[in-house]
Amino acid sequence: MERVENYRSVCEDGWVGFVHANLKQVPLACLVDANAVDDRRGPFKKVRSSDMAEVYRYSIASETGEQLLYLKKYLRRSIIDAAKRLFRSSRANRAFEAGLMFEKHGLCTPQIVAFYKTQLPPAEASGLSLAD
Repeated sequence: MERVENYRSVCEDGWVGFVHANLKQVPLACLVDANAVDDRRGPFKKVRSSDMAEVYRYSIASETGEQLLYLKKYLRRSIIDAAKRLFRSSRANRAFEAGLMFEKHGLCTPQIVAFYKTQLPPAEASGLSLAD
């Protein structure tokens, strides 16, 4: 994976991606698994979203204090998505890159603090992004 300023690359539990330096001490399971038990994180609360994604809100203690985060799980829409993935990056990856581009150009957008993707076919989500 290429290097992205203020982010570190992660390869853990079948997931690869980037996490912001502020969250480097937080285990991956604490960031993405609603069932993980950790005293640094509040409960996941599902918020309204499209049928093609699941979005959850929770708070987490990071190096800079408590942060309110949104976790977006990009669900597979159809078999055509698998074919598209052969020619372009995942929706989670594209959202991450767009967030970096907006930030670079001074546009206000929620900062994406982490992005993960998996290549495991049985996984429900092909990608995750966390924004504050």
